[in-house]
Amino acid sequence: MEATVDVQESSNKSQTQATAKETKEESNKDQQNCAVCSSIATKCCTGCREIHYCSQEHQKQDWKVHKKQCSPFILKTSPEFGRHFVAARKLKGTTLILEELPVFCAPRGMIDDFETPLCLSCCIVMNVESEGARKCSKCGWPVCSLTCEKNDYHSKNECELFSKSKLSFYPTGYSVYEVYKVVEIIRGLLIKEKQPETWKKILDLQYQTELGSKTIFDDLKSVREAFKLEDLGTDDEWHRILGIMNVNNFTMAGQRATTSISYEAFLYLKTSMFAHSCAPNCWWCVTIFPEFKITVYAAEDIEKGEIITVPYTYLYSSFGTHMRMELLKGNGDYICKCRRCVTKTELGSYTSALKCLNCESGFLLPENPTDSNSEWKCGEEKCETVLESKLFDVRIEDLITKLEECDTVPALEKYIEDNKGVTLHANHWLITEAMDTICKGEPRNTSSAVEALAEKDKLIQYCEHILKVKNIVAPGISLERARLINLLARLRYERLDILTSNKLETNDEKIEEEAHFILVLYDEALKFYINDRTQTPTKKIGLKASIIMSDMVYIKTKYVPSDDTSSEKGNPDEKNK
Repeated sequence: MEATVDVQESSNKSQTQATAKETKEESNKDQQNCAVCSSIATKCCTGCREIHYCSQEHQKQDWKVHKKQCSPFILKTSPEFGRHFVAARKLKGTTLILEELPVFCAPRGMIDDFETPLCLSCCIVMNVESEGARKCSKCGWPVCSLTCEKNDYHSKNECELFSKSKLSFYPTGYSVYEVYKVVEIIRGLLIKEKQPETWKKILDLQYQTELGSKTIFDDLKSVREAFKLEDLGTDDEWHRILGIMNVNNFTMAGQRATTSISYEAFLYLKTSMFAHSCAPNCWWCVTIFPEFKITVYAAEDIEKGEIITVPYTYLYSSFGTHMRMELLKGNGDYICKCRRCVTKTELGSYTSALKCLNCESGFLLPENPTDSNSEWKCGEEKCETVLESKLFDVRIEDLITKLEECDTVPALEKYIEDNKGVTLHANHWLITEAMDTICKGEPRNTSSAVEALAEKDKLIQYCEHILKVKNIVAPGISLERARLINLLARLRYERLDILTSNKLETNDEKIEEEAHFILVLYDEALKFYINDRTQTPTKKIGLKASIIMSDMVYIKTKYVPSDDTSSEKGNPDEKNK
Protein backbone atom coordinates (compact mmCIF):
# COMPACT_ATOMS: atom_id res chain seq x y z
CA MET A 1 0.00 0.00 0.00
CA GLU A 2 2.70 2.37 0.99
CA ALA A 3 4.67 1.45 -2.08
CA THR A 4 1.67 2.37 -4.14
CA VAL A 5 1.34 5.63 -2.28
CA ASP A 6 5.01 6.39 -2.71
CA VAL A 7 4.76 5.78 -6.44
CA GLN A 8 1.68 8.00 -6.67
CA GLU A 9 3.33 10.77 -4.68
CA SER A 10 6.44 10.48 -6.81
CA SER A 11 4.30 10.66 -9.94
CA ASN A 12 2.43 13.75 -8.68
CA LYS A 13 5.70 15.39 -7.75
CA SER A 14 7.13 14.71 -11.24
CA GLN A 15 4.02 16.10 -12.89
CA THR A 16 4.14 19.18 -10.67
CA GLN A 17 7.79 19.74 -11.53
CA ALA A 18 7.10 19.26 -15.24
CA THR A 19 4.16 21.68 -15.10
CA ALA A 20 6.27 24.23 -13.27
CA LYS A 21 9.01 23.83 -15.84
CA GLU A 22 6.54 24.30 -18.71
CA THR A 23 5.03 27.35 -17.01
CA LYS A 24 8.49 28.83 -16.54
CA GLU A 25 9.35 28.17 -20.18
CA GLU A 26 6.09 29.82 -21.30
CA SER A 27 6.81 32.72 -18.98
CA ASN A 28 10.29 33.05 -20.44
CA LYS A 29 8.81 33.13 -23.91
CA ASP A 30 6.56 36.06 -22.95
CA GLN A 31 9.30 37.76 -20.98
CA GLN A 32 10.96 40.68 -22.72
CA ASN A 33 14.50 41.83 -22.18
CA CYS A 34 15.85 45.36 -22.09
CA ALA A 35 17.30 46.46 -25.43
CA VAL A 36 20.21 48.13 -23.58
CA CYS A 37 21.26 45.78 -20.75
CA SER A 38 19.26 42.56 -21.50
CA SER A 39 17.78 42.45 -17.99
CA ILE A 40 14.05 41.84 -17.49
CA ALA A 41 12.09 44.66 -19.13
CA THR A 42 9.12 46.35 -17.48
CA LYS A 43 8.50 49.09 -20.05
CA CYS A 44 7.99 49.20 -23.82
CA CYS A 45 8.26 51.88 -26.49
CA THR A 46 4.83 53.51 -26.74
CA GLY A 47 5.54 54.37 -30.38
CA CYS A 48 5.97 50.91 -31.87
CA ARG A 49 5.40 48.64 -28.82
CA GLU A 50 8.07 46.29 -30.15
CA ILE A 51 11.19 47.36 -28.17
CA HIS A 52 11.38 46.95 -24.39
CA TYR A 53 13.42 48.50 -21.57
CA CYS A 54 14.06 47.96 -17.89
CA SER A 55 13.90 51.66 -17.09
CA GLN A 56 13.09 55.07 -18.48
CA GLU A 57 16.80 55.95 -18.36
CA HIS A 58 17.69 53.10 -20.73
CA GLN A 59 14.81 54.02 -23.03
CA LYS A 60 16.13 57.58 -23.31
CA GLN A 61 19.66 56.25 -23.79
CA ASP A 62 18.58 54.02 -26.69
CA TRP A 63 16.37 56.60 -28.46
CA LYS A 64 19.07 57.85 -30.85
CA VAL A 65 19.39 54.33 -32.21
CA HIS A 66 15.79 53.16 -31.90
CA LYS A 67 14.09 56.23 -33.41
CA LYS A 68 15.40 55.22 -36.85
CA GLN A 69 13.40 51.97 -36.69
CA CYS A 70 10.50 53.07 -34.47
CA SER A 71 7.15 53.02 -36.28
CA PRO A 72 5.65 56.52 -36.29
CA PHE A 73 2.07 55.20 -36.45
CA ILE A 74 -0.29 52.96 -34.49
CA LEU A 75 -3.23 50.96 -35.87
CA LYS A 76 -6.66 52.05 -34.59
CA THR A 77 -10.25 51.10 -35.41
CA SER A 78 -13.33 53.30 -35.52
CA PRO A 79 -16.86 53.03 -37.02
CA GLU A 80 -16.21 56.04 -39.27
CA PHE A 81 -12.77 55.15 -40.68
CA GLY A 82 -12.55 51.41 -40.04
CA ARG A 83 -8.95 50.34 -39.50
CA HIS A 84 -6.62 53.30 -39.83
CA PHE A 85 -3.31 54.67 -38.57
CA VAL A 86 -2.76 57.52 -36.13
CA ALA A 87 0.50 59.24 -35.24
CA ALA A 88 2.33 57.43 -32.43
CA ARG A 89 4.13 60.65 -31.53
CA LYS A 90 4.29 64.21 -32.81
CA LEU A 91 5.62 64.13 -36.38
CA LYS A 92 7.25 67.10 -38.03
CA GLY A 93 6.62 68.00 -41.67
CA THR A 94 8.92 66.05 -44.06
CA THR A 95 9.13 63.10 -41.60
CA LEU A 96 9.42 59.78 -43.42
CA ILE A 97 6.30 57.80 -42.43
CA LEU A 98 6.59 54.60 -44.43
CA GLU A 99 8.34 52.82 -47.31
CA GLU A 100 6.65 49.78 -48.83
CA LEU A 101 6.75 47.56 -51.91
CA PRO A 102 3.45 46.68 -53.63
CA VAL A 103 1.71 43.35 -53.09
CA PHE A 104 0.85 43.61 -56.75
CA CYS A 105 0.24 46.24 -59.41
CA ALA A 106 -1.42 46.41 -62.80
CA PRO A 107 -2.00 48.83 -65.67
CA ARG A 108 -5.06 51.00 -65.13
CA GLY A 109 -6.85 51.48 -68.43
CA MET A 110 -8.61 54.76 -69.06
CA ILE A 111 -12.38 54.46 -68.76
CA ASP A 112 -13.22 56.19 -72.06
CA ASP A 113 -10.46 54.49 -74.05
CA PHE A 114 -11.56 51.48 -76.08
CA GLU A 115 -8.39 50.87 -78.09
CA THR A 116 -5.05 52.12 -76.71
CA PRO A 117 -3.03 49.28 -75.11
CA LEU A 118 -0.85 49.65 -72.02
CA CYS A 119 2.31 47.67 -71.41
CA LEU A 120 1.48 44.84 -69.02
CA SER A 121 4.71 45.35 -67.04
CA CYS A 122 5.72 49.03 -66.92
CA CYS A 123 2.17 50.28 -67.69
CA ILE A 124 3.12 52.91 -70.29
CA VAL A 125 0.62 53.96 -72.94
CA MET A 126 1.88 52.24 -76.07
CA ASN A 127 2.09 54.12 -79.35
CA VAL A 128 0.12 52.00 -81.81
CA GLU A 129 2.49 52.81 -84.69
CA SER A 130 5.72 51.91 -82.83
CA GLU A 131 5.95 49.96 -79.58
CA GLY A 132 2.18 49.45 -79.71
CA ALA A 133 2.74 46.83 -82.37
CA ARG A 134 5.00 44.82 -80.05
CA LYS A 135 3.49 41.74 -78.46
CA CYS A 136 4.76 39.19 -75.97
CA SER A 137 6.36 36.29 -77.87
CA LYS A 138 4.64 33.77 -75.58
CA CYS A 139 1.08 35.04 -75.07
CA GLY A 140 0.72 37.73 -77.75
CA TRP A 141 -0.40 40.44 -75.31
CA PRO A 142 1.09 43.99 -75.34
CA VAL A 143 4.51 44.58 -73.77
CA CYS A 144 6.71 47.49 -74.84
CA SER A 145 10.09 45.72 -74.71
CA LEU A 146 11.87 42.42 -74.17
CA THR A 147 12.69 43.55 -70.61
CA CYS A 148 9.00 44.02 -69.88
CA GLU A 149 8.16 40.68 -71.51
CA LYS A 150 10.52 38.91 -69.10
CA ASN A 151 9.46 40.86 -66.01
CA ASP A 152 7.63 38.85 -63.34
CA TYR A 153 4.67 41.24 -63.24
CA HIS A 154 3.64 39.85 -66.61
CA SER A 155 5.58 36.62 -67.19
CA LYS A 156 4.59 34.99 -63.86
CA ASN A 157 0.96 36.05 -64.00
CA GLU A 158 -1.46 36.43 -66.93
CA CYS A 159 1.19 35.40 -69.47
CA GLU A 160 1.17 31.84 -68.13
CA LEU A 161 -2.62 31.65 -68.37
CA PHE A 162 -3.04 33.34 -71.76
CA SER A 163 -0.20 31.27 -73.28
CA LYS A 164 -1.97 28.06 -72.34
CA SER A 165 -5.42 29.23 -73.43
CA LYS A 166 -4.07 31.03 -76.54
CA LEU A 167 -6.30 34.01 -75.75
CA SER A 168 -5.49 36.90 -78.09
CA PHE A 169 -5.52 40.58 -77.11
CA TYR A 170 -8.24 41.50 -76.52
CA PRO A 171 -11.59 39.63 -76.33
CA THR A 172 -14.32 41.09 -78.52
CA GLY A 173 -16.94 43.18 -76.76
CA TYR A 174 -14.72 44.51 -73.95
CA SER A 175 -13.05 47.88 -73.57
CA VAL A 176 -9.37 48.25 -72.76
CA TYR A 177 -10.43 49.51 -69.31
CA GLU A 178 -12.37 46.28 -68.66
CA VAL A 179 -9.54 44.14 -70.02
CA TYR A 180 -7.05 45.62 -67.57
CA LYS A 181 -9.56 45.21 -64.74
CA VAL A 182 -9.51 41.49 -65.51
CA VAL A 183 -5.70 41.58 -65.40
CA GLU A 184 -5.93 43.16 -61.91
CA ILE A 185 -8.20 40.34 -60.79
CA ILE A 186 -5.91 37.66 -62.27
CA ARG A 187 -2.85 39.04 -60.51
CA GLY A 188 -4.71 39.26 -57.23
CA LEU A 189 -6.13 35.72 -57.42
CA LEU A 190 -2.81 34.15 -58.41
CA ILE A 191 -1.35 35.37 -55.10
CA LYS A 192 -3.67 32.87 -53.40
CA GLU A 193 -1.86 30.02 -55.16
CA LYS A 194 1.68 31.38 -55.04
CA GLN A 195 1.76 33.33 -51.74
CA PRO A 196 -0.97 31.97 -49.45
CA GLU A 197 0.21 33.95 -46.40
CA THR A 198 0.11 37.21 -48.36
CA TRP A 199 -3.33 36.25 -49.66
CA LYS A 200 -4.62 36.01 -46.08
CA LYS A 201 -3.35 39.54 -45.40
CA ILE A 202 -5.02 40.84 -48.56
CA LEU A 203 -8.34 39.36 -47.47
CA ASP A 204 -8.08 41.37 -44.24
CA LEU A 205 -8.35 44.61 -46.23
CA GLN A 206 -11.68 46.39 -46.55
CA TYR A 207 -13.50 45.41 -49.73
CA GLN A 208 -16.80 47.25 -49.49
CA THR A 209 -18.10 50.58 -48.20
CA GLU A 210 -21.49 52.12 -47.47
CA LEU A 211 -22.06 51.95 -51.23
CA GLY A 212 -21.64 48.19 -51.12
CA SER A 213 -19.18 46.27 -53.27
CA LYS A 214 -19.57 47.48 -56.84
CA THR A 215 -18.50 45.54 -59.91
CA ILE A 216 -18.16 46.73 -63.50
CA PHE A 217 -19.10 43.24 -64.68
CA ASP A 218 -22.81 42.38 -64.60
CA ASP A 219 -22.26 38.82 -65.80
CA LEU A 220 -19.09 37.26 -64.36
CA LYS A 221 -19.81 33.94 -66.03
CA SER A 222 -19.61 35.52 -69.47
CA VAL A 223 -16.43 37.42 -68.55
CA ARG A 224 -14.71 34.28 -67.28
CA GLU A 225 -15.71 32.39 -70.41
CA ALA A 226 -14.55 35.19 -72.72
CA PHE A 227 -11.15 35.34 -71.00
CA LYS A 228 -10.98 31.51 -70.63
CA LEU A 229 -10.66 31.79 -66.86
CA GLU A 230 -13.45 29.45 -65.75
CA ASP A 231 -11.08 27.58 -63.42
CA LEU A 232 -9.45 30.61 -61.78
CA GLY A 233 -10.99 31.28 -58.37
CA THR A 234 -14.65 31.51 -57.45
CA ASP A 235 -17.15 34.24 -58.29
CA ASP A 236 -16.97 35.42 -54.66
CA GLU A 237 -13.18 35.70 -54.90
CA TRP A 238 -13.47 37.68 -58.14
CA HIS A 239 -15.86 40.12 -56.47
CA ARG A 240 -13.70 40.24 -53.35
CA ILE A 241 -10.42 41.10 -55.08
CA LEU A 242 -12.17 43.65 -57.31
CA GLY A 243 -13.72 45.26 -54.23
CA ILE A 244 -10.37 45.32 -52.41
CA MET A 245 -8.71 47.05 -55.36
CA ASN A 246 -11.58 49.54 -55.73
CA VAL A 247 -11.39 50.59 -52.08
CA ASN A 248 -7.64 50.34 -51.40
CA ASN A 249 -5.71 50.92 -54.59
CA PHE A 250 -3.39 53.86 -55.24
CA THR A 251 -3.48 55.15 -58.81
CA MET A 252 -0.95 57.30 -60.59
CA ALA A 253 -0.37 58.85 -63.98
CA GLY A 254 3.40 58.82 -64.35
CA GLN A 255 6.02 59.23 -67.02
CA ARG A 256 9.16 57.22 -67.65
CA ALA A 257 11.87 59.78 -68.45
CA THR A 258 10.95 61.25 -71.84
CA THR A 259 8.88 58.27 -72.96
CA SER A 260 5.15 57.70 -72.87
CA ILE A 261 2.80 58.42 -69.99
CA SER A 262 1.93 55.47 -67.78
CA TYR A 263 -1.23 54.65 -65.82
CA GLU A 264 -0.80 52.31 -62.86
CA ALA A 265 -2.82 50.93 -59.96
CA PHE A 266 -1.02 49.57 -56.89
CA LEU A 267 -2.01 47.63 -53.79
CA TYR A 268 0.06 48.13 -50.63
CA LEU A 269 -0.83 46.26 -47.44
CA LYS A 270 0.11 48.95 -44.91
CA THR A 271 -0.26 52.14 -46.95
CA SER A 272 -3.80 51.17 -47.94
CA MET A 273 -4.81 51.47 -44.27
CA PHE A 274 -3.99 55.19 -44.17
CA ALA A 275 -7.25 57.14 -44.26
CA HIS A 276 -7.99 58.95 -47.51
CA SER A 277 -8.38 62.74 -47.51
CA CYS A 278 -8.77 65.39 -50.19
CA ALA A 279 -6.85 67.74 -47.87
CA PRO A 280 -4.27 65.27 -46.52
CA ASN A 281 -1.52 65.75 -43.96
CA CYS A 282 0.84 63.41 -45.86
CA TRP A 283 1.93 62.87 -49.44
CA TRP A 284 3.30 59.88 -51.31
CA CYS A 285 5.38 59.04 -54.34
CA VAL A 286 6.14 55.81 -56.21
CA THR A 287 9.55 54.94 -57.65
CA ILE A 288 10.13 53.92 -61.23
CA PHE A 289 9.41 50.48 -62.73
CA PRO A 290 10.17 47.73 -61.80
CA GLU A 291 10.37 48.54 -58.08
CA PHE A 292 7.24 50.68 -57.66
CA LYS A 293 8.11 51.36 -54.01
CA ILE A 294 5.78 53.82 -52.30
CA THR A 295 7.19 56.36 -49.86
CA VAL A 296 4.96 58.38 -47.54
CA TYR A 297 6.07 61.68 -45.95
CA ALA A 298 4.37 64.10 -43.57
CA ALA A 299 3.31 67.24 -45.43
CA GLU A 300 2.82 69.22 -42.23
CA ASP A 301 3.25 68.75 -38.48
CA ILE A 302 1.01 65.94 -37.20
CA GLU A 303 0.06 65.80 -33.52
CA LYS A 304 0.26 62.59 -31.49
CA GLY A 305 -3.01 60.66 -31.92
CA GLU A 306 -3.99 62.56 -35.08
CA ILE A 307 -5.22 60.45 -38.00
CA ILE A 308 -2.61 60.09 -40.74
CA THR A 309 -4.23 60.88 -44.11
CA VAL A 310 -3.17 60.55 -47.74
CA PRO A 311 -4.84 61.07 -51.12
CA TYR A 312 -5.41 57.70 -52.81
CA THR A 313 -4.92 59.46 -56.13
CA TYR A 314 -3.65 62.86 -57.24
CA LEU A 315 -5.78 62.80 -60.38
CA TYR A 316 -8.83 64.44 -58.74
CA SER A 317 -7.23 66.89 -56.31
CA SER A 318 -7.77 69.95 -58.51
CA PHE A 319 -11.52 69.41 -58.82
CA GLY A 320 -14.28 70.74 -56.59
CA THR A 321 -16.11 68.46 -54.15
CA HIS A 322 -19.05 67.73 -56.47
CA MET A 323 -16.77 66.47 -59.25
CA ARG A 324 -14.41 64.62 -56.86
CA MET A 325 -17.34 62.90 -55.19
CA GLU A 326 -18.67 61.58 -58.49
CA LEU A 327 -15.24 60.31 -59.55
CA LEU A 328 -14.47 58.70 -56.18
CA LYS A 329 -17.86 57.00 -56.10
CA GLY A 330 -17.43 55.80 -59.66
CA ASN A 331 -13.83 54.57 -59.41
CA GLY A 332 -13.12 54.25 -55.70
CA ASP A 333 -16.52 52.92 -54.69
CA TYR A 334 -16.82 55.13 -51.59
CA ILE A 335 -18.12 58.48 -50.35
CA CYS A 336 -15.32 60.68 -49.06
CA LYS A 337 -16.06 62.39 -45.73
CA CYS A 338 -12.73 64.11 -45.20
CA ARG A 339 -12.45 67.57 -43.67
CA ARG A 340 -12.51 69.21 -47.11
CA CYS A 341 -15.47 67.28 -48.47
CA VAL A 342 -17.80 67.81 -45.51
CA THR A 343 -17.48 71.61 -45.41
CA LYS A 344 -19.67 73.67 -47.76
CA THR A 345 -16.89 76.11 -48.57
CA GLU A 346 -14.17 73.42 -48.84
CA LEU A 347 -12.25 74.79 -45.85
CA GLY A 348 -12.94 78.37 -46.96
CA SER A 349 -11.47 77.93 -50.44
CA TYR A 350 -14.84 78.19 -52.27
CA THR A 351 -13.50 75.97 -55.05
CA SER A 352 -17.02 74.78 -55.94
CA ALA A 353 -18.99 78.01 -55.39
CA LEU A 354 -21.23 79.35 -58.17
CA LYS A 355 -22.19 83.03 -58.37
CA CYS A 356 -25.80 83.68 -57.40
CA LEU A 357 -27.44 85.20 -60.48
CA ASN A 358 -30.30 86.71 -58.45
CA CYS A 359 -28.59 88.81 -55.77
CA GLU A 360 -25.28 89.00 -57.72
CA SER A 361 -23.33 89.32 -54.46
CA GLY A 362 -23.67 85.89 -52.89
CA PHE A 363 -22.45 82.45 -53.91
CA LEU A 364 -24.35 79.18 -54.19
CA LEU A 365 -23.05 76.40 -51.92
CA PRO A 366 -24.29 72.82 -51.43
CA GLU A 367 -26.47 72.15 -48.39
CA ASN A 368 -24.95 68.66 -48.11
CA PRO A 369 -21.58 68.58 -49.93
CA THR A 370 -21.26 64.77 -49.91
CA ASP A 371 -24.68 64.26 -51.52
CA SER A 372 -24.65 64.63 -55.30
CA ASN A 373 -28.42 65.34 -55.19
CA SER A 374 -28.08 68.19 -52.69
CA GLU A 375 -29.70 71.58 -53.24
CA TRP A 376 -27.46 74.62 -53.66
CA LYS A 377 -28.36 77.72 -51.62
CA CYS A 378 -27.11 81.29 -51.71
CA GLY A 379 -24.93 82.25 -48.76
CA GLU A 380 -26.33 85.78 -48.50
CA GLU A 381 -28.70 86.13 -45.54
CA LYS A 382 -31.33 88.16 -47.40
CA CYS A 383 -31.22 86.02 -50.54
CA GLU A 384 -33.40 82.91 -50.64
CA THR A 385 -32.18 81.53 -53.95
CA VAL A 386 -32.17 77.73 -54.11
CA LEU A 387 -30.85 75.73 -57.06
CA GLU A 388 -31.94 72.13 -57.48
CA SER A 389 -29.19 69.59 -58.14
CA LYS A 390 -30.41 68.97 -61.70
CA LEU A 391 -30.20 72.66 -62.56
CA PHE A 392 -26.78 72.86 -60.91
CA ASP A 393 -25.62 69.94 -63.07
CA VAL A 394 -26.80 71.75 -66.21
CA ARG A 395 -24.94 74.95 -65.27
CA ILE A 396 -21.69 73.26 -64.31
CA GLU A 397 -21.69 70.91 -67.32
CA ASP A 398 -22.13 73.91 -69.62
CA LEU A 399 -19.16 75.69 -67.98
CA ILE A 400 -17.01 72.53 -68.17
CA THR A 401 -17.84 72.09 -71.86
CA LYS A 402 -16.93 75.71 -72.61
CA LEU A 403 -13.56 75.28 -70.86
CA GLU A 404 -12.84 72.08 -72.77
CA GLU A 405 -13.47 73.96 -76.02
CA CYS A 406 -10.75 76.52 -75.20
CA ASP A 407 -7.81 75.30 -77.29
CA THR A 408 -5.72 78.51 -77.32
CA VAL A 409 -4.29 80.85 -74.66
CA PRO A 410 -6.50 83.79 -75.81
CA ALA A 411 -9.57 81.54 -75.52
CA LEU A 412 -8.56 80.49 -71.99
CA GLU A 413 -7.95 84.11 -71.01
CA LYS A 414 -11.38 85.05 -72.38
CA TYR A 415 -12.94 82.20 -70.37
CA ILE A 416 -11.31 83.51 -67.17
CA GLU A 417 -12.42 87.07 -67.91
CA ASP A 418 -16.01 86.03 -68.65
CA ASN A 419 -16.47 83.77 -65.61
CA LYS A 420 -14.13 84.80 -62.77
CA GLY A 421 -16.40 86.46 -60.20
CA VAL A 422 -19.19 86.62 -62.79
CA THR A 423 -20.60 83.09 -62.99
CA LEU A 424 -18.03 81.40 -60.73
CA HIS A 425 -16.19 82.28 -57.55
CA ALA A 426 -12.69 83.59 -58.31
CA ASN A 427 -11.28 80.45 -56.60
CA HIS A 428 -13.52 78.00 -58.45
CA TRP A 429 -11.64 74.97 -59.72
CA LEU A 430 -12.61 75.72 -63.34
CA ILE A 431 -10.97 79.17 -63.06
CA THR A 432 -7.79 77.80 -61.45
CA GLU A 433 -7.75 74.97 -64.01
CA ALA A 434 -7.81 77.52 -66.86
CA MET A 435 -5.05 79.55 -65.19
CA ASP A 436 -2.96 76.44 -64.57
CA THR A 437 -3.29 75.32 -68.20
CA ILE A 438 -1.94 78.70 -69.34
CA CYS A 439 0.94 78.62 -66.84
CA LYS A 440 1.99 75.11 -67.87
CA GLY A 441 1.74 75.79 -71.60
CA GLU A 442 4.38 76.87 -74.07
CA PRO A 443 5.40 80.54 -73.63
CA ARG A 444 3.98 82.89 -76.23
CA ASN A 445 6.29 84.64 -78.66
CA THR A 446 6.76 88.32 -77.85
CA SER A 447 8.21 91.09 -79.98
CA SER A 448 9.81 93.19 -77.25
CA ALA A 449 11.25 93.01 -73.73
CA VAL A 450 8.36 95.10 -72.38
CA GLU A 451 5.85 92.71 -73.93
CA ALA A 452 7.76 89.70 -72.58
CA LEU A 453 7.78 91.28 -69.13
CA ALA A 454 4.02 91.87 -69.24
CA GLU A 455 3.52 88.21 -70.21
CA LYS A 456 5.61 87.01 -67.24
CA ASP A 457 3.73 89.32 -64.88
CA LYS A 458 0.42 87.83 -66.02
CA LEU A 459 1.65 84.26 -65.51
CA ILE A 460 3.04 85.16 -62.08
CA GLN A 461 -0.34 86.64 -61.13
CA TYR A 462 -2.13 83.45 -62.21
CA CYS A 463 0.36 81.26 -60.37
CA GLU A 464 0.08 83.27 -57.14
CA HIS A 465 -3.72 83.09 -57.33
CA ILE A 466 -3.73 79.29 -57.65
CA LEU A 467 -1.16 79.01 -54.86
CA LYS A 468 -3.43 80.92 -52.45
CA VAL A 469 -6.10 78.27 -53.05
CA LYS A 470 -3.66 75.38 -52.64
CA ASN A 471 -2.41 76.87 -49.37
CA ILE A 472 -5.89 76.09 -48.05
CA VAL A 473 -6.72 72.71 -49.61
CA ALA A 474 -3.20 71.26 -49.88
CA PRO A 475 -1.26 72.86 -47.01
CA GLY A 476 2.31 72.19 -45.96
CA ILE A 477 4.99 70.52 -48.03
CA SER A 478 2.59 69.01 -50.55
CA LEU A 479 2.89 68.01 -54.19
CA GLU A 480 0.49 70.71 -55.39
CA ARG A 481 2.12 73.54 -53.46
CA ALA A 482 5.64 72.42 -54.38
CA ARG A 483 4.76 72.30 -58.09
CA LEU A 484 3.30 75.81 -57.99
CA ILE A 485 6.10 77.29 -55.86
CA ASN A 486 8.66 75.78 -58.23
CA LEU A 487 6.78 77.24 -61.21
CA LEU A 488 6.50 80.63 -59.50
CA ALA A 489 10.22 80.66 -58.74
CA ARG A 490 11.01 79.81 -62.36
CA LEU A 491 8.72 82.55 -63.70
CA ARG A 492 10.24 85.18 -61.40
CA TYR A 493 13.72 83.95 -62.33
CA GLU A 494 12.93 84.38 -66.05
CA ARG A 495 11.39 87.79 -65.32
CA LEU A 496 14.55 88.88 -63.49
CA ASP A 497 16.67 87.81 -66.47
CA ILE A 498 14.49 89.93 -68.78
CA LEU A 499 14.84 92.94 -66.48
CA THR A 500 18.62 92.73 -66.13
CA SER A 501 19.57 91.67 -69.65
CA ASN A 502 17.53 94.54 -71.13
CA LYS A 503 18.67 97.01 -68.44
CA LEU A 504 15.06 97.60 -67.39
CA GLU A 505 16.27 97.28 -63.80
CA THR A 506 19.75 98.52 -62.81
CA ASN A 507 19.31 98.97 -59.06
CA ASP A 508 21.63 96.34 -57.56
CA GLU A 509 19.81 96.34 -54.23
CA LYS A 510 16.44 95.61 -55.84
CA ILE A 511 17.98 92.95 -58.09
CA GLU A 512 19.60 91.20 -55.14
CA GLU A 513 16.38 91.43 -53.10
CA GLU A 514 14.41 89.76 -55.90
CA ALA A 515 17.11 87.10 -56.31
CA HIS A 516 16.91 86.31 -52.59
CA PHE A 517 13.13 85.95 -52.80
CA ILE A 518 13.48 83.55 -55.75
CA LEU A 519 15.97 81.48 -53.73
CA VAL A 520 13.50 81.35 -50.83
CA LEU A 521 10.84 80.01 -53.20
CA TYR A 522 13.18 77.42 -54.69
CA ASP A 523 14.30 76.35 -51.22
CA GLU A 524 10.67 75.82 -50.19
CA ALA A 525 9.97 73.73 -53.31
CA LEU A 526 13.15 71.74 -52.71
CA LYS A 527 11.87 70.61 -49.29
CA PHE A 528 9.39 68.53 -51.26
CA TYR A 529 11.35 67.56 -54.36
CA ILE A 530 14.48 66.43 -52.50
CA ASN A 531 12.38 63.51 -51.22
CA ASP A 532 10.25 63.02 -54.34
CA ARG A 533 11.20 59.76 -56.06
CA THR A 534 8.28 59.72 -58.48
CA GLN A 535 9.35 57.77 -61.57
CA THR A 536 12.93 57.84 -60.19
CA PRO A 537 15.15 55.04 -58.83
CA THR A 538 15.04 54.96 -55.01
CA LYS A 539 18.58 56.13 -54.32
CA LYS A 540 18.75 58.90 -56.92
CA ILE A 541 17.73 62.54 -56.64
CA GLY A 542 14.76 63.32 -58.86
CA LEU A 543 15.13 65.35 -62.05
CA LYS A 544 13.16 68.32 -60.69
CA ALA A 545 15.31 68.50 -57.55
CA SER A 546 18.44 68.49 -59.72
CA ILE A 547 17.08 71.30 -61.93
CA ILE A 548 16.11 73.38 -58.89
CA MET A 549 19.58 73.03 -57.35
CA SER A 550 21.19 73.95 -60.67
CA ASP A 551 18.99 77.07 -60.97
CA MET A 552 19.83 78.08 -57.41
CA VAL A 553 23.57 77.86 -58.08
CA TYR A 554 23.15 79.98 -61.23
CA ILE A 555 21.10 82.65 -59.42
CA LYS A 556 23.52 82.83 -56.51
CA THR A 557 26.51 83.09 -58.83
CA LYS A 558 24.99 85.71 -61.12
CA TYR A 559 22.93 87.88 -58.76
CA VAL A 560 24.17 87.41 -55.19
CA PRO A 561 27.88 86.49 -55.49
CA SER A 562 28.75 88.19 -52.19
CA ASP A 563 26.15 86.24 -50.21
CA ASP A 564 27.50 83.71 -47.71
CA THR A 565 24.79 81.27 -48.81
CA SER A 566 25.89 81.39 -52.43
CA SER A 567 27.64 78.05 -52.13
CA GLU A 568 25.89 75.16 -50.41
CA LYS A 569 28.06 73.18 -48.05
CA GLY A 570 27.70 69.43 -48.17
CA ASN A 571 25.51 67.10 -50.18
CA PRO A 572 21.77 68.03 -50.28
CA ASP A 573 20.88 64.41 -49.59
CA GLU A 574 23.04 64.46 -46.47
CA LYS A 575 21.51 67.74 -45.32
CA ASN A 576 18.01 66.31 -45.72
CA LYS A 577 18.59 63.24 -43.57
